[in-house]
Amino acid sequence: MGFKQRFVALRPWIDHRLFILFTICFLWAIIYAKFLLSVMMFALSILVLIQLSFKDYPFNRKHGTFLIMLLPFLAVVFSGVNSSDLGSFLHHVKMKLPFLILPFVWSYKRQFFAKNYKAILCTFVGLGLASIVPVAYTYFADFDSINKLISKGQSMPTPLGHIMYSLCLLGALNASIYLLLYPSKTHTFPKWFLISVAIIIFVFQHILASRTGVVLSYFSLAIIVGHFLYKHKKYMILTGLLACLFISPILAIKIVPSFKNKIAYANWDLKSYFNNQGVGYSDSERILSYKAGWVLIKQNPLLGTGIGDLRQCMKDTYLEELNHKGDKYPHNEYLFHFTGMGVVGLLLLMITLLFPIWYYRKEMDIFFFTFQCVFMLAFLVENTIERQQMIAYYLFFSLCGLAYMEISKQASKLN
Repeated sequence: MGFKQRFVALRPWIDHRLFILFTICFLWAIIYAKFLLSVMMFALSILVLIQLSFKDYPFNRKHGTFLIMLLPFLAVVFSGVNSSDLGSFLHHVKMKLPFLILPFVWSYKRQFFAKNYKAILCTFVGLGLASIVPVAYTYFADFDSINKLISKGQSMPTPLGHIMYSLCLLGALNASIYLLLYPSKTHTFPKWFLISVAIIIFVFQHILASRTGVVLSYFSLAIIVGHFLYKHKKYMILTGLLACLFISPILAIKIVPSFKNKIAYANWDLKSYFNNQGVGYSDSERILSYKAGWVLIKQNPLLGTGIGDLRQCMKDTYLEELNHKGDKYPHNEYLFHFTGMGVVGLLLLMITLLFPIWYYRKEMDIFFFTFQCVFMLAFLVENTIERQQMIAYYLFFSLCGLAYMEISKQASKLN
C-alpha cells in the first residue's frame, strides 16, 4: 500500500484526534488565550471542510435549529444599513463572526459533540478547578492589599475580566453538579471529584466577590438541584436546600472578607449615585449607561443608531443629556441590541435565546436550560456577548447542548 493509500485510510482517525485536540484547546483558550480562539475556530472549520471534501457526510445535510444561532450575526450585518462609521461597523461584524461560522461546524459534527457532551463538560470542570489555583494563590499571598482594592470597587487579578471569569467558573460549577446528578452512561466520573469541585468553586465564587457570579451560582443551584429533587419527589430535602440557599449569602457577607467588602462598596456606590456623586463608580456608571441607552432608543426605536455609530451616539448622549463625559455602551445586552440595532436586533436576539428552549422542550437538558437562563439574567447587567471570550463560551456550550438535544430528538422519533 502506497503512502497516498495509507494516508487516505488513516485520515478519518487523524481528523478525529485533531478535532478532539482543537476542541480541548478551544476550551482552554476561553479562559486563558483570547488570541487562540480565532485560530481554533478556523482550525475546526477547516477540518470540517476537509471532511466534507472527502464526503464523510453529505454537504446538503439539514442544519436545523443550529441556524438559529446565526441571528445575532445577521442582526449586526443588518444594522450596517443604518451605520455611517464603517470601521466600527466592521469591528462588530468581525466580533460576531463566530455566530456565522461555529453553528455550521457543530451542525456537521453534532454526533461527535452529542456523544462526548458529558466528557466535554467534565473537561471544563477540570479546567475551571485548575484555573482557581493561581488566582487563589495570588489572593491569599496578598490578602490585605487585594481586599483593600475590592473595598474600593476594584477586583482581584483573574485570567480574564472578573465577571467573565466568574461566569466561566459558574459553568464549571453547574457542570459538576449536573454530572453528579445525571451521570453519563458512557463515561464514568468520580463522584468525590465532582462533589469536591462543586464545593470549591461555590466557596471561591464568594471569595472572588463578583456579585453577578454569586447571585447566579445560587440561582443555578436552585434550578439544577431543585429540578432533580422535585423530579424525584424529595420535597423535604428541596425545602432544606432552599433554606440553605437563603441563609448562605447572609453568612458569606459576615465570614468572607472580600465578599463583605464588595457588598459594602456596592452600597456606598449606590448612595453616591443618589447623592449625585457617583461619576466614575461601577454601579453608577452602569445606571448612567442605561439612561443614555433609553434616550437613544426613544430617538431610534425601529433600527437603532446603527451598530457602527453606537459608540459616538452614546458619547454625545452622555454629554448632552446627562452632562457627563463618557462613551460606554449600555451595560445590558438587551439594551445594547435595542439601542444599536433597534427592535429588529432585539427581536433576533430574543429568538436566538428562546426558540431552542421551546423547540427542545420535550428533550430539554437541564444543563443547557440553566446555561441559557444564566446568560439571559447576566444580560440584564452586562453586555456579555460583546466580548470575544464570552461569545466563544456562550456559543461553545449552547451548540454542544443543541447537538445533544438534537440527537436525543432524532432518537425519540425513531422509537
